[in-house]
Formats: sequence, structure tokens, C-alpha cells
Amino acid sequence: MTRFARDFEVFYWEEPVSAKDEVATLDIRLDESTGVRVVVPQLPDALQGEARNAALAKLLKGFTRKLNNGVIRWYYTPMMLEFSAQLDAICTVYDCMDELANFPFAD
Repeated sequence: MTRFARDFEVFYWEEPVSAKDEVATLDIRLDESTGVRVVVPQLPDALQGEARNAALAKLLKGFTRKLNNGVIRWYYTPMMLEFSAQLDAICTVYDCMDELANFPFAD
């Protein structure tokens, strides 16, 4: 991602964390050393299952509405597809680094 960030805007969407409030929000910061913008969804703990995916989809839609260029979806985990499949993209990459079935506690 750091190599792409030299020439393009790169946003790295991380796993959600617990919200400080009872409102779903995004924390966005620039990693100065890499040029990658890190996006961290903050979700209320009460959101589970489909409600959680709906909140993530809404946050993602609002976030990408502000982008000017085509989006490339780059996945490291198939679980992200549950809330991002509706996102229009010029390309989708699934970077499968590990065989998750080999990890005892993986989804």
C-alpha cells in the first residue's frame, strides 16, 4: 500500500473498534511515514450481525461519496465483502495471504 500511496490516495479500512459514544463514526488519520490514510470505523457495541454490517455499509458509502476517482477494492479478508459489496469499483483484488482454515479460531 505504501508504494501505491506515492502516486495515489490510499485509504486502509481497518476492523471496527468500540465507539466512545453510541454513534457509528469514522476515525481517519494520515500515517505520515507511509502516506496511507487509515480509516477506523467506531461502532457501538450493541450493533451486531446485520445491523453492524448496515452501519458499516452506511459509513463506507458516505466516505466514498467524497472521493473523486475510481475506487479499487483491495481485500485481505472476505468478511469485509459483507458490507462493501455495493461499492462501485473499477477493480477488485483479493489478496489471500493465509489459508484461514488452518487457524483454529478464524471465522
